Amino acid sequence: MDKNFIYISDNGITNFSPKSLPPGKSQVFIHRNNTESYEIFLHKIINKVEKINESLFAFKNICPHQKIPLDLKPGVFLNYDNSAIQCSTHGALFRIEDGYCFKGPCLGKYLEKITFKIKNEKIIFCINRK
Repeated sequence: MDKNFIYISDNGITNFSPKSLPPGKSQVFIHRNNTESYEIFLHKIINKVEKINESLFAFKNICPHQKIPLDLKPGVFLNYDNSAIQCSTHGALFRIEDGYCFKGPCLGKYLEKITFKIKNEKIIFCINRK
């Protein structure tokens, strides 16, 4: 799977509809401004929740252990049984719902969660401007 980046405007607006993301899959976004650049991944869990925003989670693609990308293959963030986010470098495992590390070298730390809203069926990330 190739990493299909979607760029985020300075105000966090995307043209991405969360309905287009299949359950159990992630979408990678890039945020760039004059002072920083980073990836965000949005993951849709597999569940029976009716409200789409209750099945979506977004985090920076940075492991708190060594500040490196998490994905083993481009856009692939979950472990073999899709039960946790896994860092490809040292195997740290994080809860999908809140990014808490429950196994690995960064035990007790969290992935940086990115808040977002859905407006007119499009994702808008709440980006802190520096």
